[in-house]
Amino acid sequence: MARAREEEARAFVLRMCPAGRLTYALGGSLRYELPVSDVSLAGVMAAVHAATGELGVLHFGIANATLEEVFCRLIRDVGV
Repeated sequence: MARAREEEARAFVLRMCPAGRLTYALGGSLRYELPVSDVSLAGVMAAVHAATGELGVLHFGIANATLEEVFCRLIRDVGV
């Protein structure tokens, strides 16, 4: 994604899921954590697919958190 479009993409994600949290941003790649209680897989896929041209998205994917990501989040939240 072009860097100029990143703010549009960020706004799009937060409209879709206000509780979404940016966890990674580097070189035009953005990764968000969306609570499963706030969104559905089908809804996210449909919304992102519909907005790919509008936002200049080249690739997107959806994945569950890995065990390592969950562990790192717990450690971060505890403050260790």
